[in-house]
Amino acid sequence: MAQITKPALLDETGQDMAAALWGLNAILRDRSELSFRQMKDIIDSGGGSKMFPVGTTFLTTKGNYTYPWTFMHHGQLEDGRPYADIRVSKAVDLLQFDSPEAFFYCETALPAGQYYFEVGTKYGEANVGNYNFTLLQAVPAGGRLAGLDVVYSKSGGVTACSVKVYDTPASLTASQTVPITSGSAGTKLCVINPTGDPDNENANSIHRAAYGSNNYAQSAIHQYLNSDKAAGSYWAPTNRFDNPPTWQASQPGFMSKLPDDFLEIVSPVDFSTITNNIFETDGYETGSSYSMRATFWLPSRFQIFGSTEGANLNETQWDYYKGATDIDRIMYDNSGTARHQWLRSPVPGYAHYARIVNSSGAVSYGTAYYSYAVAPACRIYARKAAG
Repeated sequence: MAQITKPALLDETGQDMAAALWGLNAILRDRSELSFRQMKDIIDSGGGSKMFPVGTTFLTTKGNYTYPWTFMHHGQLEDGRPYADIRVSKAVDLLQFDSPEAFFYCETALPAGQYYFEVGTKYGEANVGNYNFTLLQAVPAGGRLAGLDVVYSKSGGVTACSVKVYDTPASLTASQTVPITSGSAGTKLCVINPTGDPDNENANSIHRAAYGSNNYAQSAIHQYLNSDKAAGSYWAPTNRFDNPPTWQASQPGFMSKLPDDFLEIVSPVDFSTITNNIFETDGYETGSSYSMRATFWLPSRFQIFGSTEGANLNETQWDYYKGATDIDRIMYDNSGTARHQWLRSPVPGYAHYARIVNSSGAVSYGTAYYSYAVAPACRIYARKAAG
């Protein structure tokens, strides 16, 4: 059952009118509970904005998982079908957006021996120069070389890191870990820059090798939100550099935490997101946008703030946030602590920063490997147009 904590129709006459208008025999007149099926019927029939005005809240509970949801917006699809967008309204989950990625993908096998890569542009503590490492055993085709995580701020820079070898795209455990030293002995692999290596598509952006990717479609958090699988069973690499998030072995998919009758009333949504202007891979272009479909999704900057990153994606700002102040956008956890919230929009000038609503309610940004509040949205609408 959906426990409505702010019902729209409070008097018996209003509820009688709603029942007659929408053809419902089960509007509960003296209690603040409706089934999820009834909620969807009301929305499908055009009465959602009256029965569940923006700001109405309810809970979903399954086992130990309880999520508060708030109605954010009511609208109409192009074919006239009414819909309601709802969103988790408390910082229940604090998770990484994405994990630091590999810096090099082994399209062909690498024999054991000496190699080096070049850092072409200073990046924090990662100084310009050549850096050596020695593979103790061969890396199969499809393997990944990682280990430059948080190199931007790591004291000692690149030589304070180690090369971690993963033998397959989906490997979770390094097969070997070897030190990095300054030097250029052996075979040169690539140049590591924020923009990648223009001569080698198997070299990642140093932004993403250090802090993870801000491409929402390829993010770990997108996989979490749209899985109903057990922890450790659903993460899979989405690009040649991908690494698992810190939570992959501990977090069951978000959909597994929601009751079946609630999942039955939400439907997939098509939406667009921009890419950054620095570096993209595996089918995505910089300075562009892409469309995707998902059942649960992070809101965009425009939906919360009504402002864009310079691209017009024909989005609609949610009514809940129209005229809002920063205070109105703050999200709290169960202890009452204000938390940063992830958005799906990237910061265009970087390959690793995603937009957030910070703990003061202002628009800001965070590196993808941080753990911030994951407050997804979904949509309730009739799956077929009338007639």
